[in-house]
Order: sequence, then structure tokens, then C-alpha cells
Amino acid sequence: MNKVNKKFIIFAPIVILVLFFVAPPADAQTATFFVDSEFDSLGRSSLSATQLVEGNSGMFYVENSYYNSLSSSQRANLTNVVQDISNVFDAQIYSSLVSVFGSPRLPDLSGNSKITILFHTMQQSVGGYFQSGDQFPRSQVSNSNERNILYLNLKQIEQYHTKEFLAHELQHLINYNQKNILKGVREELWLNELMSEAAVFIAGLNEGALSGTNLNERMRTFLDSPNTSVTNWNGTNQDYATARIFARYMLDQYGTALFANIMQTNLTGIAAVNHALTSLSSPRNFNDVFRDWTITNVLNNCAVSFTYCYTHKHFTHDNFLITFGSGTSIGTSSTTNGTMQAYSARWIQYTRDINNTRPQDHVLEIEFLFSSNIASSVPYIVYVEGQLPRVFFAPIISVQSRAYAEDFGFTVGEVVVVPSNQINSTISFQYSVELLDSVPEGAQSAQVQLPEGAMVREIGLPQVYIIKNGYKRWIQSPEIIDMYGHLRWEDIVEVPVGTLNDYATSNVIRFALDPRVYRVSSDNTKIWIMTEEEFLALGYKFDMVYEVNEREFNFYD
Repeated sequence: MNKVNKKFIIFAPIVILVLFFVAPPADAQTATFFVDSEFDSLGRSSLSATQLVEGNSGMFYVENSYYNSLSSSQRANLTNVVQDISNVFDAQIYSSLVSVFGSPRLPDLSGNSKITILFHTMQQSVGGYFQSGDQFPRSQVSNSNERNILYLNLKQIEQYHTKEFLAHELQHLINYNQKNILKGVREELWLNELMSEAAVFIAGLNEGALSGTNLNERMRTFLDSPNTSVTNWNGTNQDYATARIFARYMLDQYGTALFANIMQTNLTGIAAVNHALTSLSSPRNFNDVFRDWTITNVLNNCAVSFTYCYTHKHFTHDNFLITFGSGTSIGTSSTTNGTMQAYSARWIQYTRDINNTRPQDHVLEIEFLFSSNIASSVPYIVYVEGQLPRVFFAPIISVQSRAYAEDFGFTVGEVVVVPSNQINSTISFQYSVELLDSVPEGAQSAQVQLPEGAMVREIGLPQVYIIKNGYKRWIQSPEIIDMYGHLRWEDIVEVPVGTLNDYATSNVIRFALDPRVYRVSSDNTKIWIMTEEEFLALGYKFDMVYEVNEREFNFYD
């Protein structure tokens, strides 16, 4: 009844090298715990366990039937493994998560201010779980342990994944207190799980080698099945993988402050994300972030735009990118039907051999017909030979959208279309492709030349940008315009949606009298890029740097 947040993931074992031995205390406490019989390897509903280690933040118990079956050397090794987990829990996991998400209920119903972590033998496919029933007195929930308790699989205790699962489950415990108990709301399951996947990054558990980690499994699973819905949660490996990857993108774009704000509001689901974005003064909403993420998964190129790339070291262009194998070669017209779940996407690639002369039928037309208005536009990426890819948006009008790519088979050899469903229901769609001799009269052109230094805004969107050196820089606050005498509100130029996709985004500045270069984040903070090597490694170019005056420089924290 009160079982939530279950894991169904199988991993290869990893050996932990034990360099010291810590014996359990002579007066080690033994206690009886209720457990989930569905997950327990023997179907038990209760068991006895002994506390092997107590740290600053947690008390670690191991079930007696397993512990008593071990030799003295095996017990010593197990105790050392648990001590290592406790050390990481104290130094990284607990402190990091509490600083971002807030605390669990302290003290718990037993009067204890430390978290109980119980290791018991579970089904091999289960990593761990949290039960909300433990937050109620036994008079209300008969099998409540009446304490803050997390359950981890003893069979996997020597794997690095155990620490990742510990961070994941701790977020669920904190979330229950912050949302259910303090605010009287229940977070939507998909977002609760996404926040737990973010918790692993926030705890700093994925900063080392990628091999052997749960993150590596999540990345490979996502790339094998990227069409999974973000919001339809079924507890599959694909669901967890999608949540981890989307969480990483959100962290790269908005930092931990986004997740702190999600937890602090009494809103849930998409409304909570939108509230958090507004709290960060971002002009984006959840649909914008989701759409940009779908583009990033096939582009992942900071040189095109930092909106369309990951910045975490394990998510490089070479290491993380949706690929298509041989692609779909276009020579004649074709029509395809399909469906998309809520908040899922498709990545459709079209290729054509490059010729020295432009083919007569050089215009690729892609037409979509949807069963509902799923979004405002359909993004598509045009790969021009010898240039950076360009991202365009074909507007959806009355459930129909048409995208055009010129010079297909001449300077353009690849086009990738990324339709995404941004409503909470499954839709059907049909798309057809055809090669034309020219763009039909009246079709919207996505290329508009803008003068140097122009302030521009796409029609219907609030963001204002300054154009310089072929880059666009977001003016993050209306106050900034008033800091410059030559900038006037009436000079803002409105252009069609998609026009600014020709311009890579710059978010690097320097004060006119200072050679140091800073990266400006979406929450109005500036971060000094200390070396040229770091600057280049982040994908920046020197002509991207904007000089700002003292008032704007001091505006950023």
C-alpha cells in the first residue's frame, strides 16, 4: 500500500579494494525491521539485523541471517565496505542533498536524527527502495518501522551503484517530508524520480570514471531507446534512463537552484518546474526546456549554442549523441505514420549524397500532420557542408507543419527533424517527404540578415538578444538595457520565429578594463574562466566575448 520508488536494474559486480578493517562495536544494536516481501529474496515481511556502522548521518544495518553465515574475514570485509559507504554518505551524499533539497523529518518518529539504512538480500534486479508507510505511526500503518529508513540490496553492496542508489532513495525520503508532510502535496511520480536521478549528480557520485557506474548503464539505455516519455512513468529501465539524462541537461542549463526551487514550491509536476524557472528569472518554460533537450540529444554542440549541449564531462559530443547508422537516403517521396506518447520525441534523419552541381530537385520538403496541436513548432537541423549545423523551427498551424531545406544534395547532405509531443496525451502523426525544385511561394524563410549590434526578439517570445560577430547574447534582465545610453526599447526588432537559430549563443563577457573572461549563467551569476585551456575546452571562441560596462559587470553576482 505504501510502497513506492522501486528499482529494477541488473548490474555486473565491481570489487571494492578494502585497505583497512573496522570491527563492529561490541555493543552493536540488533533490531527487527519490516521489509517489502515483494522485493525480499526469500519473500520475508520482517527480519532481524545488526548495526555494523554508525556515522554522523546514518546508522547502517545488515540482516543477521546473512551476516551470521559469514566467516570472520568475510565479516571484516563487509564491515569495511559498509564503513566506506557511511563515509561517502557523510562527506558527500547527505550534506549535498540536504543543502539543495532540504532535510527529511528530523527527528523521525523514533526520536532519532540519523537515517537508518538497512541492507537485506533482495531480488537481483532490485537496487533499493523507500516506503512512505515508515513515516506513519504503527497505529496507522501496521508494518511501519516508524523511522527514516532506506532499504538497499545486500547482494549489490560491493558495487559502486549502491552509493548511487543511496543518493537516489535519500531524495525520495526528503521529498516525502518537504512535499507530503510540510506542504500537503504529493509530487508527481515522474518528477520525483527525475529529482532522485538528479540527486546522484548533486551528490558528486558521477565525477570519476564512467566505467562500471549506473550512469554508464543509463546513458547506453537511453541511446538505445530515446523515444521514452518523460512524464509517463512505468518504472522501466528506459524510464530511469530518460529521467537521468533529462536531469543532467536541466542541471547543466540551470544548476542545482532549479531543483531547490522545485522542492520549495507547493506546486507539483510541470507546474512546479515552470514555477522554478520563473524563480530563476528564466524566460523559458518546461515545454521550451523539453524541446531544447530533444534537440541537444542529436546535436550536443556548444559551438552552435549552449542551449543545445551538455557541459558535464561524461556528456561530450563524441560520447553522448543519438546516431542513425546508415540514415535514410531520400530519392523519392514517402509517407510514414506513427504515434508519440506525452512528452516524448522522434529523431528522423534524411541524407543525400553531395554533388558538385546543385540538383534541380534540391529542396527537401517535410510535411507533418498531427492528431492534435502538440507544440508551437517542429525543430529541424540542417547540416551544411563545412559549416556549423543550423537549427530551424517550422511552425505548427492547425495541426500541420512544413519544413524546407534548400541545397539538399549540393551543400546539404543531412537533415534531422525532431518533432516532440508537448501535451499530456498520446498522439498520432503522419509525415511525408518530397524533393522539390523550389520552395513554394509564401513559405516562410528561416534566414534573415540582421545588422551588427541589433536588438532582436522573435515574434511572440519575450527574450531580447544583441547580435554581434554572428553571435546572439541574451539580455537577461530589462535593467541591462537601461545601463547603456545607446540601447533603446523602441529599437528592438521583431523577427519570425526561428530566425535567431542561425546565430550561436554567447554567454561570455569581460569588463572593458579587465582581461579576465567570465561565463554568465541563467541565474545572473558570473563564473571566471581561469585559463585559456579551460576557455577553449568549453567550446568558446575569442570572438564570442562581449565587452560590458561596469554597471552590467557588477549586476552579475
